[in-house]
Amino acid sequence: LEENPPAPQIIGSVLNALVVCESNQLATALELVARPTTQLLSLTITEKGYCVNHQGELDVDHADIAHDLNNPRNPRSAAGVIALALERRMVAGSGAISILSCDNLSTNGKVAERIVQTMASALNSELADWLTDHVSFPSSMVDRIVPQTSDRDLDAFEAANGYRDRALISGEGFTQWIIEDNFRGMRPAWDVAGAQFVDNVAPFEQAKLQLLNATHSALAYLGLLAGHTYIHEALADPLIGDFVHRLLQEEILPEVDCPQGMTSQTTQPVCSADSPTRRYPTKHCRWQVTVHKNYRNAFFQRLKHGSSRVGHTRYCAPLSLAGSCA
Repeated sequence: LEENPPAPQIIGSVLNALVVCESNQLATALELVARPTTQLLSLTITEKGYCVNHQGELDVDHADIAHDLNNPRNPRSAAGVIALALERRMVAGSGAISILSCDNLSTNGKVAERIVQTMASALNSELADWLTDHVSFPSSMVDRIVPQTSDRDLDAFEAANGYRDRALISGEGFTQWIIEDNFRGMRPAWDVAGAQFVDNVAPFEQAKLQLLNATHSALAYLGLLAGHTYIHEALADPLIGDFVHRLLQEEILPEVDCPQGMTSQTTQPVCSADSPTRRYPTKHCRWQVTVHKNYRNAFFQRLKHGSSRVGHTRYCAPLSLAGSCA
């Protein structure tokens, strides 16, 4: 994030919020999706919201999924709500729609399609066939650092602006949104604002995993061991900072297949030697050093492509990668 204090911005495109676990608001949400004027449904429900097992299939043993399979007209899960909403849309004859996943999940469109199709088949066999012809599930990759909002952030905003915004979100200036060009409903003109419509999201996703997520993991794990609280503190540590710059410049960046035209919505270069590390939060927006409970799998996914290629294409061992993995 930039050294200058962040400037607040009201997101005027968010007009309403519904809590679908409340029965009366669930009915409203179902009706909104069933309207013919609704052409796109986007998902930002976190990885856990998809309720998938290790094979990437809908976890039928998950409590919410088990409930929805037995009570499909009173759903609790995202997949259950979406399937019921699409049934309403089918019955209303409202036509095609696209469901766009924006979550940090590899091939997120395919995952969304599998869970919705599974739930739709349990709800209504006719609906499952209708989905094939009327619903698309584009994948996407959203790249923007958004640290968890803290009481400190809320207090600072209130002191500066005179009111408390409990929906406050802080984020970096860098933004990148890569979207698979696979729409059944009307395609929004988001490219006017800098989003990129592409045939295949995977190369962009892989570059992000190697450049940003791998270096962040190295900073988090080593920073935690060194006693640091925040990512920007770990990066400022001469020993850790030099290590991560070497990891990036010598062992990751030379092996990244950067897709043609890969830039951010702020026209910043993405595949450059300093592009990932210059993005890490500063004192104005703190990203705390934490280790995910599934950190071993997460770190392996972020580094395995780069480490395997480096190991096969160079005579020397990828020392920084090996040290980070250790």
